[in-house]
Amino acid sequence: MRTRWFLLIFALIFNNCLAQDEDPNVVFEKRLLQWIEAANAVEDNQNQTNIAQLDDAFRDLRTFARQYPDSKYADDADLIRYKSTEVSSDKWDEFLTKYSSGKSEDFTKEQLGKLKGNLVSLAYECSVPYELIPIYTQGQVCWLSENFVEAEKRFSEFLQKIELHYPELKNLSPDPYIKLLMVYKQLNKRKEYDKIKEKVFILFPAKREFAENLWP
Repeated sequence: MRTRWFLLIFALIFNNCLAQDEDPNVVFEKRLLQWIEAANAVEDNQNQTNIAQLDDAFRDLRTFARQYPDSKYADDADLIRYKSTEVSSDKWDEFLTKYSSGKSEDFTKEQLGKLKGNLVSLAYECSVPYELIPIYTQGQVCWLSENFVEAEKRFSEFLQKIELHYPELKNLSPDPYIKLLMVYKQLNKRKEYDKIKEKVFILFPAKREFAENLWP
């Protein structure tokens, strides 16, 4: 009996040492892929097994920045955690103070593009500079709460900053443009709607029919 317990304790210590020796970047990549796979499984089937596996994968990903604060992926792990849960504005301030300038790693952005369902927009949101994410998030919150006046301000500010300072990101995703079109329709602002619609035609030809039919 003592021998069995000794072997068990030795195995736990040995595995822990191996985990500590593993490259932190490899650890993150594995955890991210596991979380994405689990999230997509839940989108396909919300059974208890899939939900439990998603909780486990998210817990492992969530703890990464604390375990490996010097990894190049520490900010990506924190950002996914913040974007996947409800956080207050002061928490975003903490994030931006901690990671004052930066953007997600290419590997993270590429893998997040495989997300399905409600999390699909996460890939886009994690592709923009960190300083703009709170603005877009506030726009989303205002949109969902049907505060269309504030949603207009946030989405407009977001797109203005993208077009002025990050023009290479203009055609990355139609999401903010489409949201602004919907806001203008709700506010009955036809002139503003048509202006954004023309940008959609140029930047996202595949969305032309949608933009035309949204408010004929």
